Amino acid sequence: MTRSGITFLFLFILSVPAAVAQRDLSGSLNGYLYRLIESMPGRGTDEYTPPDEDDLALWEHLADSLLSGNYVATARLAGEVGYELVRFTDANSPFYILQKKESSSRYWGTYVLNPSPGACRRIVVQAPHPRYDLNTGQEGVYVFHRTGAFFLFLAGTHRCNSTYLSPCSGTTTVCSGSTEPYHLSDMAHNTGTVFQLLTRKLAVHDTSLLFLQLHGFAMRDDDPYVIMSNGTRLTPHPDPLDTLKKALKAVDPVLDFRVAHQDTDWDRLVAFNNVQGRYLNGSDDPCREDAAGVSGRFLHIEQEKSRLREDSTRWEKMAQALLRAFTSPSGISPPPFSGKVVVVPNPFRECAEIFVEGLPYHCYGYELYSLQGKRMQQQRPACCGCILLHRGHLRPGLYILHIYDKAGHTFRSKVVVE
Repeated sequence: MTRSGITFLFLFILSVPAAVAQRDLSGSLNGYLYRLIESMPGRGTDEYTPPDEDDLALWEHLADSLLSGNYVATARLAGEVGYELVRFTDANSPFYILQKKESSSRYWGTYVLNPSPGACRRIVVQAPHPRYDLNTGQEGVYVFHRTGAFFLFLAGTHRCNSTYLSPCSGTTTVCSGSTEPYHLSDMAHNTGTVFQLLTRKLAVHDTSLLFLQLHGFAMRDDDPYVIMSNGTRLTPHPDPLDTLKKALKAVDPVLDFRVAHQDTDWDRLVAFNNVQGRYLNGSDDPCREDAAGVSGRFLHIEQEKSRLREDSTRWEKMAQALLRAFTSPSGISPPPFSGKVVVVPNPFRECAEIFVEGLPYHCYGYELYSLQGKRMQQQRPACCGCILLHRGHLRPGLYILHIYDKAGHTFRSKVVVE
């Protein structure tokens, strides 16, 4: 090659943009996200600036890349909007975090995907007011991790951070003390947000997903401990919110409730103008119009502090209720333990959930063998919510499941793939 050819090739290589790599971190996912919440901008400082049309168009592609597992493209697109993709490993389990770059001023929220087969519960946990509704952000993180939920949303600022007002309908007194429209930085009441865009993308990506939105309120004399709403006065069939209510009552019998579609005379904190709820219930204009129907996919939970929000002991109640209410993708609750290992359902077609009597929830791994002794699948011990056994390329038949914990204890069970 001539000198001029070498020079041309060198200049061409320099002109090709390098692939943007994800950042790799490890440690406690909960601790990492708790620190992000603590560093969020507070009230009235106008650090929240809404994304424009070009930003949202890029986020459309970014969301598609993330949900399809194309993390190289996700990292590149994130960089174009002032964000980064972090692959965070906690106890051998990977999570993908979309967060703003440290140098960026785009406080559009933090979004966490659980990509592993351990994402047993088709639940999206949302905390739209992590700096206003005390501890709901930390509770959301805890519940997401503890239950093996699919996705986590955390708003990027205090709901009153922006002094500009949302164009969407509804009024509040929370920011100024006087009745006024919601503020632009209120993720539950503004449709021109990444928070709303990702809600829409996830809802279409997987129509089985439920959206659990955690809120908090100051209790009045005539208030219950929990106010629940699906965003309407209508009753869906089935009714996941009623299932969750019963599970919470089983976990803490002291709790009392008001549910918007059951207690039709109750109208405080019923979330009818929540834009995620409006969208999920089929509103043609989630910004301005209440939904005329109900999907059952929106679970809006207002919680008094002392029994559900104060600390991780209280957050565990919500986690336990979710584990009881939404046990596995099959919707089948585990039977009482009759032996060391329970697989639900068994036989199974697509996936099954594994329970081990006497061991902490999902602090174990597994190996799956054919009857000929060939190892077909394995998962290293982890503690991230649940173990889900996926069919993958398994043919119908009988298999031997080996469960083991970090201490080396091993249990065996037969599993049938239909």
